[in-house]
Amino acid sequence: MISVAAAKQIVVNNVPSPSPQLLSLIEAAGLTLAEEVFATSDFPPFPQSSMDGYAFAFDDWQTNQPLKITGESAAGNDQLHALAKKSAMRIFTGAPLPAGADTVVMQEKTNVRQDALIITDESLQRGSNVRPQGSEVCAGQLALKKETLLTPAAIGFLAGIGISEVKVYRPPVVTIVITGNELQQPGQPLQYGQVYESTSFTLQAALKYFHIPPARIKYMKDHLFARAGCWRCNAWTSLSVSGAESNITVSPATSANCPNNNTCMIVNYEEFHAQRNFTQRRKGSKGAKSGSPFAPLLPLRLCVKPLCVKPSTQTSTSPPPPTTPLPAHTSKSPV
Repeated sequence: MISVAAAKQIVVNNVPSPSPQLLSLIEAAGLTLAEEVFATSDFPPFPQSSMDGYAFAFDDWQTNQPLKITGESAAGNDQLHALAKKSAMRIFTGAPLPAGADTVVMQEKTNVRQDALIITDESLQRGSNVRPQGSEVCAGQLALKKETLLTPAAIGFLAGIGISEVKVYRPPVVTIVITGNELQQPGQPLQYGQVYESTSFTLQAALKYFHIPPARIKYMKDHLFARAGCWRCNAWTSLSVSGAESNITVSPATSANCPNNNTCMIVNYEEFHAQRNFTQRRKGSKGAKSGSPFAPLLPLRLCVKPLCVKPSTQTSTSPPPPTTPLPAHTSKSPV
């Protein structure tokens, strides 16, 4: 018998490093970066308002003294506006700040009388509600590290800085071997002594959840040996891996060596171009028991998932999503 840690290490040692491929962002979702990604430009590419309100120069503002409203800046403006002294400009979220402005006040904290703006937010600071150019990432700066899992947040972050395609590791090719003379496909009538086969459905759903391509499934019959009295070897779990294109064969309930030399399953791994690397007998536990549709999930999660979502040299499969730094004084109050 070997430990779970030893079994996982065998898998890591025998699966070759996955090869990289260039994919669009949507195709790469759920996969792992095969190289570092660097920003090609500043983001935001210009000083940008984070609120609907009014842009002005902080040094021009005095409490209860009005500023003259001149023009407006909306998201998508293709011209740079200039702000006159002692004036303010109507501005919307995502719009570029006019030249000469350095602060934005929320519209909810102002009073407007004709073309005069009175700011009522006495806690306002210089630079409030402004995203400086390059505050999220600067041109040439590392945006995401190699071997980052491309979560939805990571995909959105890359799209937001203008990245359209990335190099990711190819996912492994998985073969599932299902054994048992008593198994019947769901939807078909059961004969006496039969049960419905659920393992392949459990594993296929889990692989889909891990963004792994559809598995190849092989159904095999049990073979009866000379001596009787041994219950099937579904107390065993074997996992094999091959050296070509990161192929993995998961045999949730098979064994080539029955401990009592009775009823057991013989798997010809050469048929799958694979080699059996270990076979481990499962001990009884308070969790999923032998025959449970949930039992195959444990070896899949422990031994296969790390290879599917991260390179074999990594241990963590859930890196945090990228965060967007904001100035400490950025705030938003309810209307």
